[in-house]
Amino acid sequence: MSDVLLALRSAGVLSALDVAPADGLPRLCGAVDPRLSLVIALLSRHVSEGHVCLPLGEVASGALAEYLELAPDTWPGLSLREWQQLVRDSGLAGDAGAPGVASPLVLDDAGRLYFRRYFEHEHALAASVRARNREPSSELDEAQLEAALDNVVFVFGRVEEDVSQRGPWLAGSSFSLGDISMLAIVHRIFELYPDRFDRSAFPRLNDWWDRAMARPAAKYVYADGTDETPKRPPTKSIAAIAEYRI
Repeated sequence: MSDVLLALRSAGVLSALDVAPADGLPRLCGAVDPRLSLVIALLSRHVSEGHVCLPLGEVASGALAEYLELAPDTWPGLSLREWQQLVRDSGLAGDAGAPGVASPLVLDDAGRLYFRRYFEHEHALAASVRARNREPSSELDEAQLEAALDNVVFVFGRVEEDVSQRGPWLAGSSFSLGDISMLAIVHRIFELYPDRFDRSAFPRLNDWWDRAMARPAAKYVYADGTDETPKRPPTKSIAAIAEYRI
């Protein structure tokens, strides 16, 4: 173990789990370089804190040393380019554009260093998100929709009770953020499901909604053609939005 790793381990900055790959990985390719061991140990520490990678720019700039409350000269003062070259020359890091290559580390062009499994997990997740956005489901589960609308009926009933007992607003005598956030929900539900929700079945909620919508700010926000609700350009349509691709 290098003197730097030993000092960081003794200070509690690095754990035994951080030091193990820092000692073991360089030996796989005979690249026994204390600077390489250091950066692998720092990567391991970053992962243990919940990060998926180690930005070598933070190592080069001193930002990481400052965050760890270490002296600026705790490790070699290499530039980002020099840290990148050190990792690439070791043979331990594959290219970010070649997933699946049998290298334990991945270094991308931005200087982010990964353990390969975390790099591939990250990219698999990103691919899944992109696929979900490219292929919106055309199937609507009617049972789930009905269950959700039943929950809305329950919430509207609670609002009915609250306004009746504490009114005229949700928090009592003063109009509050609770009214503002609830107004958007009620407005949209009434707009989307006018047949499902009979407004006359919720007289106090209906009165609350009318009073809220009569406020100057609400009139402006929900009026057509304002800065808040600009007119849709003629080339735009709901269909075009649905076909949007990331």
